[in-house]
Amino acid sequence: MSAAIPTWSTWREAARVVTLPRYLRSTIRMALIVGTVLFAINQLDVALQGDATIVTWIKVDVTYLVVLSCEVGSAGDGWLASEGGVAAVMVVGVEESVKRAGAGGV
Repeated sequence: MSAAIPTWSTWREAARVVTLPRYLRSTIRMALIVGTVLFAINQLDVALQGDATIVTWIKVDVTYLVVLSCEVGSAGDGWLASEGGVAAVMVVGVEESVKRAGAGGV
């Protein structure tokens, strides 16, 4: 039998729900996975070339925080997106040169 899904009605109760170990483990794991994929897509080339500035690293931090906040928000609603078979999706822009290269350079 699965554990009852906690509910909340105040911000204090919401904080208690999202810090429950069963949600927190999944939330952090998902944020690390999705955040790392987004980092690789958006900033890895800059970091590997040694051209990363403080602004680049702030963008990386914000990327992880956005994913974490989406996952925490899902847990705060009483369920975790990954448990429901749904994953958070972030749409990122792609430069025209990258679009052409992905389409065979057309």
